[in-house]
Amino acid sequence: MNITLRKIVVSISALLVAVTMVVFIAQNPARIGSEPLFIRAALLSFAIVVALIAAYPFNPLFSGKPGVYATTVCIPALIPVLAYYFIVLPNQAGSGLTGAVSYTHLTLPTNREV
Repeated sequence: MNITLRKIVVSISALLVAVTMVVFIAQNPARIGSEPLFIRAALLSFAIVVALIAAYPFNPLFSGKPGVYATTVCIPALIPVLAYYFIVLPNQAGSGLTGAVSYTHLTLPTNREV
């Protein structure tokens, strides 16, 4: 396995992008939560793929085979994210928010001294 300076730079850069993305997602839950499910899934999927790209140069099993690595590692890693955001999360939400109207009887004091 031949690790060159180029592979190390690409790996460190990809790792920094992945960490930055995860920190952004963790620090901005309200902003991320207000986005559509597709955007949330895409952000998390992007962070996962970039982290896997960072690990690629150090995996001797897939040395020199980026296409095989992409099809056997990267693409299957996206399936849990898609399943969570498009199957599990909508089922947990149920029918949305429900509320009950509460009627209170307000009595005001009256001045009957006329």
